[in-house]
Amino acid sequence: MSLHEEPLVNLLGNKSRLRILITLWKSREELTVYRICKSTGLKRSVVYRHVRVLIDGGFVERKRYGEIFLFTLNLKSSYGRAFKEFLDKTLGKVDGFDVEG
Repeated sequence: MSLHEEPLVNLLGNKSRLRILITLWKSREELTVYRICKSTGLKRSVVYRHVRVLIDGGFVERKRYGEIFLFTLNLKSSYGRAFKEFLDKTLGKVDGFDVEG
């Protein structure tokens, strides 16, 4: 494994972060932390912590509208685009895929 791959594996090797990414992919729209929590079953503090890591890693984009933050997959980033393409090709073919648990 190269030096560049190890941080990526650590970033995506977390079940909660994967659940957040898959939730954003499935929604195809910007989501609030509340909606991410409802979809994943994760606590708010957990979602905030992992979303920050995903933003820093280039997978998630955050937009601010006044007091409200909305999150989406970062399709401006090569990591975000590659992850979306991977999910489209794999999970996109699984009928009724559930993000929880």
